[in-house]
Amino acid sequence: MKDLYTKGFEIYEKIYSSLAGDKKSLVFGISNPQKAHLAAATPVPLLYIADSEARAMEVTEEICSYGTSAAYLPPKGDVLLGRRTDALSHRRIAALLRLRKGEIRVLVTTAEAIFGYLPRPSDLDAATLHFALHETATIESAVKKLVYAGYERVMSAPKKGEFRLAGDSLSVFPINADNPIKIDFLYDEIESIKRYAPDFLAVTGREESAIIAPASELLLEEGDVRTAFKRVEEARRLQNRAAKVRTDEILSDLSLRAAANPSDGGLTYLIPFVKEKLCTVFGHLNGFSVAVDEPKKIFEGLSRFLIDHYGRVTRLAADGEVLSVHKESIASEREIMSALSEMPQLGLSSFTEKISGSEGAYYLNSASLPNYIKNTNMFVSFVEDEIREGRRVLVFTEDEERQAALKRLLGENADRVECAAVRLRHGFISKSERITFVGSGDILSPTSAFRVPTRPLIAPKIG
Repeated sequence: MKDLYTKGFEIYEKIYSSLAGDKKSLVFGISNPQKAHLAAATPVPLLYIADSEARAMEVTEEICSYGTSAAYLPPKGDVLLGRRTDALSHRRIAALLRLRKGEIRVLVTTAEAIFGYLPRPSDLDAATLHFALHETATIESAVKKLVYAGYERVMSAPKKGEFRLAGDSLSVFPINADNPIKIDFLYDEIESIKRYAPDFLAVTGREESAIIAPASELLLEEGDVRTAFKRVEEARRLQNRAAKVRTDEILSDLSLRAAANPSDGGLTYLIPFVKEKLCTVFGHLNGFSVAVDEPKKIFEGLSRFLIDHYGRVTRLAADGEVLSVHKESIASEREIMSALSEMPQLGLSSFTEKISGSEGAYYLNSASLPNYIKNTNMFVSFVEDEIREGRRVLVFTEDEERQAALKRLLGENADRVECAAVRLRHGFISKSERITFVGSGDILSPTSAFRVPTRPLIAPKIG
């Protein structure tokens, strides 16, 4: 499919050549749908930075629609007040594990997310558990590994990120699975691995092996926690009396959490004191280039995010909710800019004014498709206009049935339009390359079908 949607874009070769090298380049006049198109065909692994969560999720879906493996790395939750955001944390861990396996071509994230601290690759690998049938293993060692991986021990049927110990059986609900598993031990050997329904009321299958991803992004051991608490005490020596009272309450709660599980996901208060155990997303991106969606907007957003974070720390520190050192709960601007400067960069801007005479600047005159083509009559008229303008037209219909219906709809123009029975959400008009892509999402709802009009086509009245 990649040959189908990159054919005819000679300028892409120049852009990709810059991206694969050690250069910084900028593309102007590029519409949002074409940004995903450009990223999907990348010859190198790519970090794509969007300005918002909504835009990042949209880009991820668009890139996947081209058949390119992509994943979304969401930003962290509240790192200051210790509120657990397990669902977001599990999504980040899942994305990082896919990255470690080489399964991701494009990692999409936000400007805010790149400041968040993540587990180091080596710790992530160490905390990923592997069990195999008839493998030599003790239930005690398995429990110890689960605790280090951030799993919480419970007495009832476990939910995601939890485990239960009952005799020689260990029930776990891995964060990377849709079903929980039960591992039965016989002395020092794994006797069976059963897959259960989410409510644990029925066995749905038996497994030869199981891989359990860590449930926490803060993978700590008891020694790490003791060191962190010593550093906390040193950092709070200048607190006023009222602030100390509140901090004492917080530290008491954290001590109980850490005693139960040093890798508890709610221990984010300790992040500034265990930074040597953490890294940013750039620590996971060997050989990656970076694409920045609307650079001006991104870097303005970075500045606002940092100002908001530092201001919030100052306000919370006055009441003892955090300490001044919690400004370091996220990476510094210098750390992020340094990491970005070491990567080949591609800026993607919708700014339409052509920039000439600048090395590394490219101009793609593209536009999004009009909304009115969802109307059958208007779609046929649109295709006729594009052909009249001398543009090559490609339409993506998702399946062969819709492809056949489209050809009937186009009538005498069917042979002049290229149809592909593959999925593509949104297309665009490339005026510079004289190609028009039409995605199924541009002309169809998920349940609609092409219908040949029963009345003659009526041209829209203008004026």
